[in-house]
Amino acid sequence: MPHPTPVAEGTRAPAASVYYYAREATRRLLESSTPRVYLYGSYEGYNNFGDILQLKNTIAFHRADGRFEVVAMVALESVIDADYTLALERWLGVEHVLYTSFDAMDASLMGLEAVSRVARGGAMHLYGGGHLNAMWGARHVRIIRDLIETVGVENYLLSGIQLDADILPELCSIFSVLPPGLIGLRDHPSLELVRGTPFADAARFSFDDTIETMKPWADALAAVRSAKPTAFALHLNTTAEYTASREQHDQARNLVGQVQAARPDHDVVVLHAYDDVREVIRDSLPSLKGFDAFFPFDSYAVADLARMALQLAPGEVRGRGAFDVEFGITSSYHTALFLTLQGVPTRIISLNDYYRQKSTIFGPAVDLELFLADPRAHVRDFGPELAAREAWIDEARALVATWDDTPRSRRVSLEAARPVTRRPRRRPWRKVVVEPLWQFTGRQ
Repeated sequence: MPHPTPVAEGTRAPAASVYYYAREATRRLLESSTPRVYLYGSYEGYNNFGDILQLKNTIAFHRADGRFEVVAMVALESVIDADYTLALERWLGVEHVLYTSFDAMDASLMGLEAVSRVARGGAMHLYGGGHLNAMWGARHVRIIRDLIETVGVENYLLSGIQLDADILPELCSIFSVLPPGLIGLRDHPSLELVRGTPFADAARFSFDDTIETMKPWADALAAVRSAKPTAFALHLNTTAEYTASREQHDQARNLVGQVQAARPDHDVVVLHAYDDVREVIRDSLPSLKGFDAFFPFDSYAVADLARMALQLAPGEVRGRGAFDVEFGITSSYHTALFLTLQGVPTRIISLNDYYRQKSTIFGPAVDLELFLADPRAHVRDFGPELAAREAWIDEARALVATWDDTPRSRRVSLEAARPVTRRPRRRPWRKVVVEPLWQFTGRQ
């Protein structure tokens, strides 16, 4: 299987460099004077249910505005082959995808070439997710900074963002160079962090960036649920970055055992929310393998949420019947949100600070035994958050309407900013060897 291959040692630009790759039509767009909006956020090309919906929802937002060509951005390293780049455009419903890398790569086998020149200017929408934090924030900040300083983005906003105190100084340094028009935060702890900075006036509670796509889908599924479901939904993620110890893995295993003991006659629908070729990612299906013989169910249905989200067309409903469940147990914020919007009582598993911040929007944590005794007593009403989201959308639309969409003619050479002095040479793609889950102690 072909992959992008690294440029020879000694030919790379400084560590701060970001390299951009695209198919021919997108490279022509970026060199032209056509106004464009760069969409950059949590979706890096690795197919996570919530990340996909956040990007698709942001694409729909700018399609409705209609004044800017939409350019979705993903990581070059996520590309499987040339067919995948074409399929990704079809799944996302866009004509232009821009791929990023921190290394100079030969991506010609992917049907991609390096972007050497761009017309300065354009707008940027930093859409949501929990990616701006101590675990992953540094690489995202590098790309955001490069889009402003090198590509020359002139107007931008943030929406649906969860962040932590560790990444805030880096973001504020970017805001000092070019202040965003609005800073939309999806949770109140993030909102309070930004309110403690000089950029407090731009901070708003925006709720989540999936809502306009997810809510109609959830409503359609809720309409066909039976009166007394005899199944429950289960999602697990035991990826080392999120749950980095064997103790936490055992907690998840014990929790599943408690649920089975409380509902021995219930079927289980396993929600798989992250389709990813990287072995380090352990969403529901790989997590079940980690349980070995201790997973208490010998048969179960699977709903592949990531695949549903990726192939979901606007207004389409997928998964009818898969969500006919009494309650849900999940370690994913977006699966919890999706179930809750359907009216399904849901308990989110929060095993570390990252997930505890995610779960604040669902209210105080409820003891599992208490939750299982009467799930309907713990249905979360998102009425106030949905109202706040509507107000946010109106304000964001008003802001985008003020952005300058005048065609630009000044072009900048990206090669001058990050020179490569020798031709790339091909090398085999090196596969990372992944250790067992409980041997991880943090980010490798």
